[in-house]
Parts: sequence; structure tokens; C-alpha cells
Amino acid sequence: MALAACLGLAPEAMAVNGTRAIAYGAASVQVAGSDIASGDDPSQLDTNPANLSRIAGQRADFGGVAILAGDRHSDLLGNDRRISNSVTPIAALGYAWRLAPARTVFGVSLHAQGGAGSVYRDLRTPFGTQDEYASRYGVLLASAGFATEITDRLQVGASIAAVTSAAKQSLLPDTSYASPGGTWFGLETSDATATRAGGRIGIRYEVLPDLAIGAYFAQAVNLPLEGSAVADLTAIGLGKVRYASLDIDGLGTPREAAVGFAWRANERLEWSVKLERIFWSGVYRTIRYRATRPEAPGAPPELTLESRVDWRDQTVVAVGATMVVDADTIVRGGINWGTPPGRAETTSPLLSGIDRLHFTAGFSRRLPEHWTIFAGIEVLRPESLDYFNPDQPFGPSTLERRYVALSLALSRAW
Repeated sequence: MALAACLGLAPEAMAVNGTRAIAYGAASVQVAGSDIASGDDPSQLDTNPANLSRIAGQRADFGGVAILAGDRHSDLLGNDRRISNSVTPIAALGYAWRLAPARTVFGVSLHAQGGAGSVYRDLRTPFGTQDEYASRYGVLLASAGFATEITDRLQVGASIAAVTSAAKQSLLPDTSYASPGGTWFGLETSDATATRAGGRIGIRYEVLPDLAIGAYFAQAVNLPLEGSAVADLTAIGLGKVRYASLDIDGLGTPREAAVGFAWRANERLEWSVKLERIFWSGVYRTIRYRATRPEAPGAPPELTLESRVDWRDQTVVAVGATMVVDADTIVRGGINWGTPPGRAETTSPLLSGIDRLHFTAGFSRRLPEHWTIFAGIEVLRPESLDYFNPDQPFGPSTLERRYVALSLALSRAW
């Protein structure tokens, strides 16, 4: 008996390639994640950890992003609504230090890898109700690692992350329908979590004084969530029933591989480029749900669902420019383009994978007492997709994706 059709668990409100952030650090976001060979802050633990070696002493970063999203869902049932959670705040921090006189830098960082999801309220359903359809899902990375200088030109690094995911779902939670042709039991869950470990290695090599190349590889991390759920079984005379055990399999973070270079064209201008492959096909294939241990006599002992996703692997190309304006001011800009991993036949209002083109810009300004302020903006070129997913309750639908992300950070280096 189905829990509900397709629990969409993607962090769709986040600035993303697929469901993964395009970059983490303040400067990295401003150059659209192209800094594989030029990054120099603690966020490189989750990009190319070899770049930690570019930190001369100690550095602490504190920052945040506000995602201003305007996603819209429309369908033949008469729905035409924007998401209710249009503003999503996300915080990040990091610290790195060089062990003098060693040639090794250590670092720790904490930030979100994905965003906060989509919330649609009062959607019309084919069962004659109006109800909420919402997914709030996040992935948090707590990372530690190091970089060491093998020679003056060659640096290597590695990091390990505790990858924690959490999901809160409201999938037509007040709708219950049963007939010979099918069933819908609305579902709510607010405590599904998982924590696993994942590793990453990186390398940076200075080919020439003005030209460096970098590369990294990150392993995939499976995140089987566990929690509880409440199912609306009113249609079979049981009301709302809590299931003490809910298992969600088929989610995780993908394997990644990237190569890039940084070229200092002159004293003021540096170009950076990244070519990345994200292996979504090894993560988002089929999502399986199983709710057991009902706390009401006569309730079905088990509710299950398999939801096909079948995402494609994604290729991402990012190009960035860094311009030194004066001794205290740097401006940056970038473009991030990726092939969309999602498929029309498995898209939902909560899981799309249709983002393609991101534009970024920003600046940093040196302040007294070793402080630097960063401010930036990221804009997704609006995307739209007409789709029909038979696992969804809304029939032929249209999804529109759009957002602006504003970032602000402070850094202290000493």
C-alpha cells in the first residue's frame, strides 16, 4: 500500500548544480565555483583541499547566504502557485591554520551542501481537497582536513566530512483516499535523519609562476534516512496513525571529479576555469520508502513505495574572473553552466534537476585589523519544464525555477 506518490526530497531552494551547491566559500561563489586551482579559504576542504596550502598563517571565515526563490507550479487541476518558503537563510563558517615551520595547513569547516526545499500550500488535489505539498531537506557538511606542500610547486590535500541529512515532509497530510482504482494516504514526517562519512582528495600544481592547475575527487555518500511518520488513514476508518519507524533509501551525495586552472593574465586580472563531472546516476536511481510499527490496531503493518528518479550524470563548466581594483578591493564575476540531470518523466514540484545557467558577481574589501568583507550575488537564469510524472497526483504540470542568492561574509587572516 503506497505511502504517497514520490516523496520529493531535493533541496530545491538552494543555488545548485542538481541538488548540490555550485560553491561554498564567499570568493568561490563570486567566481561561480571555478576556483579549483585558485581557492584560498577554509571552504576548500569541500572543494579542492590542496588549496588550503595557500593560507599563509591563520584564517577564520563567517558567512551566510539568503536564497530568494520564486519557483512556481501549475497544472490542469487549476493550481498556479509560487512556493511559500521564498526566503531561505543559510550560514557557514571555517577556520584554517598553518603549523609553523611545517609546510602543512589544517582546517575545519561547517556549512550546508544543499538548501531548504519547496513548500506549496493549498494545492488542489484530484481527491477534492486542498492541501500542502512540501519538502524541506538539507545536507550539512562538518569537515576536517589538511594540505601539505610536497615541493614549492606541488601541493596535495585531503579531507573527511561528517555528512548529515535531515528531512521534513508534508505530502498532502490531510488527504486520504481509497478506492479499487488506487489509494492516497497523506504523509507527514519531521524527524528523518542520517549521518555518514565521506572523503575527498585534491592536488594543485604550479606549471608556471602565473599558471596553476588543480583537480579533486570526492566519493559518493549514501544517506539512508530513519525516523517516524504519520499517515492519514481516514479513508479506511483509522484516522491519522503514527508509524514509529520510517526508512528512506536511495538518497545521498554524489561522486564528484573536477579539473581546473588559474591563469594570472597580468598583475590585476586572473582567470579561472573548472570542468566537473557529477555522478548523479549513482545516487538518485530509485528512492524507496518503508513505514512500519503502526501505533493503531488494525492499521496496515507496512506502507511501502518505490519512486523512480533515474537522474543522469551531470557535466558542469564554470569560468570566473578576478580583478584587483586597488590594494584593498577585489571584484569578481563568473558563469556556471551545467547539463540538467533531471528527467521530465520523473520530475515533481519538489524534485526537478532542471537548473542550467548561473551568473555570479561580487567584491571583497580589506578592513582594519586583518578583516575582509565579502558581498556577492548569484542569479539563476529562469528555467521552465512541462512534464508528466505518473507517480505525482497533479497530472500534466509545469515547473518554473528561478532564484537570486545574496551572500555576505567576514574573514580574518593573521
